[in-house]
Amino acid sequence: MVINTAEMDFYESFEKVKNKDLKKIINVNNLAPVLLIKALLPQLQARKEKSAIVNLSFGGCKFPMANYSSYLASRTMINHFTRSLAMEYPNIDILLYTPFDVTDEEDEEEQSTQGQKSIESGSQNKGSES
Repeated sequence: MVINTAEMDFYESFEKVKNKDLKKIINVNNLAPVLLIKALLPQLQARKEKSAIVNLSFGGCKFPMANYSSYLASRTMINHFTRSLAMEYPNIDILLYTPFDVTDEEDEEEQSTQGQKSIESGSQNKGSES
């Protein structure tokens, strides 16, 4: 099983993004996962047991957002690459996971606090859902 979670996010207006940062975004978000899969594909196909590739992307790729153009373009590439690869290699489970938000340790405390507020808010509004 191959699980690609590599990600470099970048949120800035496109004109302000430096070329070196664009190259980093493409290298981390696109080139690294693609080359890894290409290198491991012969081994994945040769296995007697079913193999799997899981690529992590971002659910927000469905929606254009200001100052996210570089990041969203790179994540959208992984979305289409994964779907196309799945069509090319039906003998391998090739999956795309697109959560709307992914947090890291730095966000953990903030998310925990926000999550608690959401739970409390949700329980108050539970009866009004349709």
